[in-house]
Amino acid sequence: MSNVELVNDTVENLDARGPNIVARGVIQVDGRNEGQWEVRSESRWSAFLEVTAKSLQASSKDKLKGKIARALTAGGSGRSDAEK
Repeated sequence: MSNVELVNDTVENLDARGPNIVARGVIQVDGRNEGQWEVRSESRWSAFLEVTAKSLQASSKDKLKGKIARALTAGGSGRSDAEK
């Protein structure tokens, strides 16, 4: 399974239009940026995978990371071996 990291860049990336968003950042899979994630005050975790154009929802960080890994495994990362 791929190494999925949710990298927090909240300081630069929050704005007043999303007052319920408490953290936001980029998804890194095996060191590559694959999309964005955010968590809202009601503990709803969301991700958007750029390569597959999939939106994912989960109730925890670990569950979201698992869904991301499964989505990329099922759909492929969209990258050729030369890009990896």
